[in-house]
Order: sequence, then structure tokens, then C-alpha cells
Amino acid sequence: MPRVNGITLCPVPYRSESLACRGFSPQHLIAERLQERLNIDLKRAESTPLNSWRARCDFDRLQRVKETPAQTGLTRIERLSAQSGSLRLNVQDQDSWHSELVIVIDDVVTTGSTITESVRAFRESSIDLCYAVTIFAA
Repeated sequence: MPRVNGITLCPVPYRSESLACRGFSPQHLIAERLQERLNIDLKRAESTPLNSWRARCDFDRLQRVKETPAQTGLTRIERLSAQSGSLRLNVQDQDSWHSELVIVIDDVVTTGSTITESVRAFRESSIDLCYAVTIFAA
């Protein structure tokens, strides 16, 4: 296993329409709560290579570059098509991410199209230690 120097929690960017309707981003709230917990729980024994883990949230790393329609009522193929090319990474400090475990956070996974697009954006930037967390799977 490669040396991991930290965990970065990266919530999926919300759609403008969703934010206007809800007034908040569930993904961001989940990321903030996880960060609080991980900062406490990431204590490692001195002998392990993971003793320097830290957790942080990065709300600006994953960026929405194309507005997508609401996914309610769309088929899996329509969702995948709508999400294609909608997310990219902000390339500032990209080298510092290669030694971090990235956890993409979304509130609901139905077909997996948003998570798939998020992970694709990281992997295109050669960031392979990328996983996803969600609260609800439909």
C-alpha cells in the first residue's frame, strides 16, 4: 500500500437549482460532520506508517463545470449522459493530493452517475486512492 499522509473529504458540488430549493448542501454538511469525527479518530500507533493521518474538507477541489438537470425521473443512461463531463478538479496544489486518500461524499446514490463522474475527474488527474461515501442508496 502506498504511504498515505492524510484523508481529504471532498463533497460533490451541489447544483445551483438544488441549493436554491433546499437552501443548504447535504453533501457539505455530511463532510463537515465526518471531518469532526475523523480528526478525533485518526490517532495511530507510533509504529504504523499511518501515524500522520489528518482529515480535512476541501469544498473547492471538485468543481461543477456544467449544470446538469435534476436527475429525478431520468433513466440510468440519461443520468450518465447528463453527468458526463460535468465535474473537474481545480488543479491548484494537485501534487499534494497524490499522497492522500480522497473520499468523495454525496448524499444519495441512485444510479451512481454522480459518484462515477466524480471518481473519473480524480483519476484523470492521476489520483487513484479515491473512494466514495454516501448516506442513502436508492
